[in-house]
Amino acid sequence: MDSIDNMRAFLLVAQIGSFIGAAERLGISASVISKRINQLEWLLGGQLLVRTTRSVHLTDLGDRQLQRMRRLVREFDELRSGAADQPSMLAGNVRLSAPAAMTTVLLGPALADFRKRYPQVTLEVVVIDRTVNPAEASLDVSIVVLPLICDGVVEEVLGPYPRVLCAAPSYLAEHGVPAHPHDLVDHACITFTPSARSWTFIGANGPIGVAIHPAASASDSRVVIEMVRNGMGISALSRLTVAKALATGEVRELMPNYPMPDLQVKALIPENRVRLARVQAIVDCIKAHLDAIQPAV
Repeated sequence: MDSIDNMRAFLLVAQIGSFIGAAERLGISASVISKRINQLEWLLGGQLLVRTTRSVHLTDLGDRQLQRMRRLVREFDELRSGAADQPSMLAGNVRLSAPAAMTTVLLGPALADFRKRYPQVTLEVVVIDRTVNPAEASLDVSIVVLPLICDGVVEEVLGPYPRVLCAAPSYLAEHGVPAHPHDLVDHACITFTPSARSWTFIGANGPIGVAIHPAASASDSRVVIEMVRNGMGISALSRLTVAKALATGEVRELMPNYPMPDLQVKALIPENRVRLARVQAIVDCIKAHLDAIQPAV
């Protein structure tokens, strides 16, 4: 039990970046937190954290052991609550990752609804715009739109994720409106860094591929949206995330006669988590919310 408490203290300090903050969260003194981490470092035979007067950082050992300890603590909590022995029980914790913009538009309402239905399930949401293997990242489920093939992971399609090419009226007034996908070579294009630097459009005679040489790019989809809204250029964005901006005229849809093929929202679930009822329940809840908002976009 002491080792679990020591790991719990380490994980909280790593998350918050502060011994004092972790102590306040746990309702104990900072000296107790320090003692617990010292005991853990002695057990593992190395330093886990670098402490300075202003910050706390993981060492290489701490970084290597972080996910393993997180998994051990979670499995212990499940064992203690009985959730591991009762896979159909809607209790315990769900650790989920999703892209930033989707978290705000889709997951926020879906997770709020989920918590109302299943108050015994706690949620930990990791906002990340790159696709990760949920089994390696100690996640119960990862909501993605970019493809990824993972060993030991079950993939469940949740629904379409429509995209739209758009720009702000201020940009179009200055640079003109493209009429064909090939016109984009003369425009400032903004890309989402994890995606491929080419855009595909559906023409009357089939797909049209365009190589993009971005004037700007960002690894956070919210930043790309703000760049577009502020007139920096043209980008391919999720219709879900810009629905309000399109409705108000803040951004304009471009080349509607050359639509972009939909991406697919998928849930990646480690094989050893698929049978947990709380994991399937949250996936079903997200799918239901995605289905409900499709007609509005």
